[in-house]
Amino acid sequence: MHLWNVMKTNDDMPMIHPALVDALKKRFPVPVPRLEDGDRHIWHRLGAWSVVQFIERAVKEQQENPDRVQREHPDS
Repeated sequence: MHLWNVMKTNDDMPMIHPALVDALKKRFPVPVPRLEDGDRHIWHRLGAWSVVQFIERAVKEQQENPDRVQREHPDS
């Protein structure tokens, strides 16, 4: 089972602006390992990219189901 299948997005996520995803995708592009990259470097880049993909999926779900978006901060 993929991690994204078990992690909720909209039920506990505040509204995310799609421009954030665009900016993150530029800063953390799809990692393509090079021969000289160490294991930790590869895993770090893959982890960052995975978070960007999760946020992108949350934005898509929010656009498809706007009534399920958390509009207030949970502590307020």
